Amino acid sequence: MNTVPEIFTQRSWKTVFFGIKYLANYWLLGKTSPLICGLVLHNKCNLHCRHCTVINRQPAAMSFNESVQVIDTFYADGGRCLYLEGGEPMIWYDHSYTMEDIVSYAKKKGYYAVIIYTNGTRALESAASTIFYFHTPYYGYDELYLDMKVKTEILKNLLKLKDKYKILNSSAGLKSAIRNNWKKNLDVIEAMGVRYLSIGVEALQDRHLKSIERPYTVSEVKKSIERVIGRSFECVNIDYMFDLPGQTATEVEQAGDDIVKMGIHQVATYPLFRFPYTRMGRESNNNGNAIATMFRRRKLLGILEDIFYNYGFERSSVWAFTKKGIAKYCSVTVPLYLGLGASGGSYLKDVFYVNTFSVEAYIKAINERKSPIALSIDLSEEMQMAGWLYWRIYETKFRKSDFQDRFGVSFDQKYGKQLKILSRTGFLKNGSDEIHLSDKGTYWIHAFEDFFSIDYINKLWGTSKSNPWPEKVVL
Repeated sequence: MNTVPEIFTQRSWKTVFFGIKYLANYWLLGKTSPLICGLVLHNKCNLHCRHCTVINRQPAAMSFNESVQVIDTFYADGGRCLYLEGGEPMIWYDHSYTMEDIVSYAKKKGYYAVIIYTNGTRALESAASTIFYFHTPYYGYDELYLDMKVKTEILKNLLKLKDKYKILNSSAGLKSAIRNNWKKNLDVIEAMGVRYLSIGVEALQDRHLKSIERPYTVSEVKKSIERVIGRSFECVNIDYMFDLPGQTATEVEQAGDDIVKMGIHQVATYPLFRFPYTRMGRESNNNGNAIATMFRRRKLLGILEDIFYNYGFERSSVWAFTKKGIAKYCSVTVPLYLGLGASGGSYLKDVFYVNTFSVEAYIKAINERKSPIALSIDLSEEMQMAGWLYWRIYETKFRKSDFQDRFGVSFDQKYGKQLKILSRTGFLKNGSDEIHLSDKGTYWIHAFEDFFSIDYINKLWGTSKSNPWPEKVVL
């Protein structure tokens, strides 16, 4: 089942000692005993995920007495870890008994750990030791996205656990479109516990919004932002593109001033990348050669840098500026990620893969219970190191010790020679542990990275767009 776990846990030393004892008996004495009991209470579920092979499968359900018998038997055999599964265990009941009665019985019996697997749509208050919440990618509806009401219920339930459980990745962020920011929608988003909101603005002159085919006006943009600012969001980010066709330095300066006046916490300012396989890429021919483009973009970015620095912003990534004292929001530099849906890409430590770009082919694969993955590549440790460094440069500052922790290799031994050259040319400050890129280094290092990565992206996306199941793409 394609799921992404979030783990909420109350740790128990008894569980740790049980594990040590189990391993000692197995390795040193050759004794075998049960380790984990997986108790499937029933196969009913309140969702109807297309990919799920469990829902409503026989047998339908276990009674409370049957469950107790299994729990007793397993305990007598030496088991001390109980996993409650489904279906959706949170909706199990047997007359007046609920799942909490099973949890209570198991804990009184002496189980060190009682764990629940759930989809998170029901209240998660429980005496269980651990709750595994699994995101459910697909419903049985025609749309390939979660219904807003269900999203709200899931996040509300997760947020209730903050005081009781140690929550991983508890800060929620959301991308929103200009025309989605109405009061009713914002009320729902806040109720979901979203703290970071990112809005795609892209341009602040009507002629440029029209040229990039955005279905709104500058007036709508400003009204949308007004409805957002002043709410409880810790960071409101907008995306703004520069180096648009025919855009002048004066227009970029006016846009920067408008962004500050709107009260935005963070702005991600990035140039328009003209991929050759797109219509704009074919028509513009990149506005001349690549070197001239890089110098033009550096000039326009410099205008924005001056404005944002003067108004108390600080650089938080290559293209982003965040007000001092505000926690930055960035969704592109997470170390590992899982992409769902057509064209979704996933990076899972030592493998990178992309799903088919065709929506029709993706839906067909899911309905036929086949993998929607179109291309994949195994990543050597050398490639993982290079990828790590690429994204840390994007963030403009990082610790060498983080590289050591991740790969078990000294950063200076691996990249020390290159960093000395960049330090001497003023591109970065190379401390004993921390590395900070200067404004000059931030732009030019990443510009040259983009010089190569744009070609890579163009080949990968261009091929995948024209062929839903390419045999391979040579980069």
